[in-house]
Amino acid sequence: MNEEVSRNEALTRVYLVKGWGGNRPEVLDRILSPACRRHLHGAVTGGTQAKATLAAFRAAFPDATVEIELLFGKDDLVVCRSITSGIHRGDYLGISASGRSVRISAVDFFRFSDGRIVESWHNVDEVALRRDLGQQI
Repeated sequence: MNEEVSRNEALTRVYLVKGWGGNRPEVLDRILSPACRRHLHGAVTGGTQAKATLAAFRAAFPDATVEIELLFGKDDLVVCRSITSGIHRGDYLGISASGRSVRISAVDFFRFSDGRIVESWHNVDEVALRRDLGQQI
């Protein structure tokens, strides 16, 4: 396997498991390019907004952990399927804290340049998440 692909796969693991799952915003700073284009829910945001997103997510799920189920890279892209688990302890998606356990399934695509994520696409199973939080769908 190509060294660059292996490095990008390892950085993806660190970004998701330690950055998001370990609530370590400094990891996001280190791996996301400040010019990163983050595609989420039909909007495109910059890499600098990731820490605010992490803070809001962790306020709702302070004990969240991330588990990588599948990860592979090719050229400058890495694809990852992950499960984030936690207890809903704060407002999220307009839903008040429920105390319910959730397992959030997601697929992410990351494009790397010079060892940093320069573009990402986050696709989460929001219907299942809302159902886990007790919302009627």
